[in-house]
Amino acid sequence: MFEGPGYRVARAKGSTSWLVIVTVSGRGWVGSADGGDDLLPGEAVLLAPNHPHAYRTAEGSEFWELRWAHFHPRSDWGPILSWRDSGPGLRRTKLEAEFEPVVQAFEAVRLHSIRSADVYEERLGMATLESALVRIRRAAADEEPHGDPRLRKAVAFALRHLQDPIGPEEMAAAAAISPSRLGALFRQEIGVSPRAFIERQRIARARQLLAMTDLPVKAIAAEVGFASEFYFANRFRQATGLSPTASRASARRPSQP
Repeated sequence: MFEGPGYRVARAKGSTSWLVIVTVSGRGWVGSADGGDDLLPGEAVLLAPNHPHAYRTAEGSEFWELRWAHFHPRSDWGPILSWRDSGPGLRRTKLEAEFEPVVQAFEAVRLHSIRSADVYEERLGMATLESALVRIRRAAADEEPHGDPRLRKAVAFALRHLQDPIGPEEMAAAAAISPSRLGALFRQEIGVSPRAFIERQRIARARQLLAMTDLPVKAIAAEVGFASEFYFANRFRQATGLSPTASRASARRPSQP
């Protein structure tokens, strides 16, 4: 897909779906009202739902060749979408050795529509998109070697136990580190406290389950570690601006390219 210098998309309320964009050649730009950055060949960006954003051909560039896909993730895709945040609702990474395989995967996604009424075509499309996202996540992981290994161990523990009543103490024990030191590492490398990180991941997981399953809200609350459906709904609304029911309805409305 080639776009000229006048190409621009702006969504004041964001999209109802996730959006992944890979720059193949030329230059693009992505950001929001707070500013943004150019996208160079070999870079991928992931835009989360319901976050204001804009993207366009970069100033001074005659074209932008990109590959993209809007999608509603499978319920188990949380780990492959957990790139490091580059801004509100925005994640980006350099593909390096994964560049060519990712571009090839996106070409295959175009052959098997992820929105097809044919269940087999839809499954093939989603499987191919998943392979592309796995490769992108692997590239993102390659950018994280300098992070403290104890922090990575604590994060991995939290992601495996979102359903359980865990907190900073359990995360610290899993990483063989004191809770105070873990808190300092989280604030230094991730920018939030361990408790805030856990809740953010639980809310993200809940949004996936609301979009991809018909589980009752009470069951989803329990699935992501909230003992109280009322407390879950309150925290969900504070984090997303929507009730769980409204989030489910919004996620299931068709989105535009």
